[in-house]
Amino acid sequence: NNDTTTTTTTATTINGGYHHYHHHHDWELTSCRTAMAIGAVGMYYLSGRIIDRFGAYTIMVCSLFSLSLMFFTYSLIYYGNGNIVLVWSGMLLAELLRGGTFAILWATVMVYIDNISPSGSNSTMMTIMESIFKGVGHTLGALLGGVISGIVPGGLGELFFYLGCGQLVIALLSAAISSYL
Repeated sequence: NNDTTTTTTTATTINGGYHHYHHHHDWELTSCRTAMAIGAVGMYYLSGRIIDRFGAYTIMVCSLFSLSLMFFTYSLIYYGNGNIVLVWSGMLLAELLRGGTFAILWATVMVYIDNISPSGSNSTMMTIMESIFKGVGHTLGALLGGVISGIVPGGLGELFFYLGCGQLVIALLSAAISSYL
């Protein structure tokens, strides 16, 4: 799973340089995965009420802002210079954001697809969405992330900062567009 590799690589890179995953890093991965799961479970539980209250467009735009904040948090963690409090509080915050954002966005997208799909084609449309997300998104994300992280002179910290900036621009554009819809 790419998520496990990304979290492990990020956690080990932040704590003194990249090295191969060994069993003594289990607590790092477990802490990050637990925070992500707490964020996801909580948001999945509340998603129906949140979607009903705010609507799909608002949630999708807020999710884009949340992703930007998550990337900026990863960037700050990378530049934490070994400050264990900054590193781990940042990692846990980033993973809570990641889990919660994914859960609310995924639930919202599924509700939105269900609402706009022609009668009888809901399952097909949801399958297409999931195929694009997991097939194209994960594959291109891993490939481009690996290539770009080798090109960016400042390493992962700078890459996460640029990703946060790019995501913020996308979120602002989406907010401006959705205000006209």
